[in-house]
Order: sequence, then C-alpha cells, then structure tokens
Amino acid sequence: GKSCSDIFGLSLMRKSGETKAFFYDVLFRGPLFISVLFLSTAFLKFANKEAGCTEKGHDIVGDQTEDEADEAEIDCSGKVAFGIRPSSVLTTLNAVAGLLLAVLLPIFGAIID
Repeated sequence: GKSCSDIFGLSLMRKSGETKAFFYDVLFRGPLFISVLFLSTAFLKFANKEAGCTEKGHDIVGDQTEDEADEAEIDCSGKVAFGIRPSSVLTTLNAVAGLLLAVLLPIFGAIID
C-alpha cells in the first residue's frame, strides 16, 4: 500500500523545490481569498454608510424579515463616499492596488537583488 506521504504528495515535496513552492502557493491562497472576501464586504458596507445609503433596507433590524430587507430599494444615485460612488469602491481600490504594485514591485525587486 501507499504511505500517507505518498497520498498527500509529501514525497514529491522532498524531491523537487518547484513542487514545494507550488504546494505553499496553493496553501496560502485560501486564507488570502477569504480575507479579501471579508474585507471587500466591509469596504462596501462602510462606503454605503458614509454615503448615507444605509436605511432600513440594508440592515435586518426590528420586525423586518430577510426577504423584506432584500426587497427594500434605496436610491443611492448621486451620493458619494470618499469622492466616489459606493458601488465603485472595490474597482477603485483594485485599480489603485494594481498601479501601486506595478510601481513598487520593480523597486522591491531591485532592493532584494
């Protein structure tokens, strides 16, 4: 039979540094994705609150059921938070992060080399 290290691919990790790097990459993608998912929800909620879009429809409070909260429509047109629409917060943050990464990655690469 096979040992546990063969089943989980641990014997491959001992043989190849590239395989070990791949396993570590996959291992840390999960927590990163979960944290981004959590933070993006928080950013949207704070942006809606800052713009004044958090009336009764966005929060389940009091005698309101979940279906009633989902059906309640709140007009957020023309409202801004931090100079942008609340619905554009995530795309703006992603664009800024991409630009910063494009500028800083070569600098950090040169420092490390």
